[in-house]
Amino acid sequence: MKTIVIVAHPTVNSSGTQQFLKEALQSAQEVKWHPLSWALMQDASTIVQERRMLHSYTRIIFQFPLYWHQAPALLHFWLEKVLQTTDREWLAGKELGLVVSLGRPLSVYRQGGSVGVSLSELLSPFSAIAHQLQLKLLPFFEITQFYYLSAVQKQCLLIKYLQYLELEQPATFAQQEEWFVKRFRKMLQEQGDTEVTLPQKELVKLFQERAEELAELKAELALMKEEDED
Repeated sequence: MKTIVIVAHPTVNSSGTQQFLKEALQSAQEVKWHPLSWALMQDASTIVQERRMLHSYTRIIFQFPLYWHQAPALLHFWLEKVLQTTDREWLAGKELGLVVSLGRPLSVYRQGGSVGVSLSELLSPFSAIAHQLQLKLLPFFEITQFYYLSAVQKQCLLIKYLQYLELEQPATFAQQEEWFVKRFRKMLQEQGDTEVTLPQKELVKLFQERAEELAELKAELALMKEEDED
């Protein structure tokens, strides 16, 4: 499956969150990082290229920060210029996902919270777009208060982000386990050629621990199933 990540951030090069995610994509498979810019969207020939580009991808990801409870104007401008309601003829069946970075805790996005509505309600226009164009809408991927995350939490975020881009959604335990094993083996092979840094060592350790946890959980579920049948 080929995935394109359309990044709509007005200052993407100075965004710590976006640069972290961009760095994560270096190890992703068949995933393209595609940042938008106002200058890029002023060229009519670019609009044609953007439309042609979308034909090549099965999964389309809109990645953006939430500004005043909505996506940045840059993404709305791209949608207006690039997509048409008749595009369902060739977009139907493709997948649409949203990676949304939030500067506030997720708990405020609910009735009774300081925002007063859920994140799903705020992002409902994208649900309508997916319905209009007959796209399969994936579960939203939220990144909450990135700058407050610890190093370990950021490594967990990296793993979940890559899985969101590469695996079928929602991913099963078996799919996650297989993904962990493949990644772990690949990283071990790469260690033989280059010097391994401390963050890389920690990430390899995390991959191994998660794979072992999933294997144990799988065994426990199988045992519970046998006991129920007995």
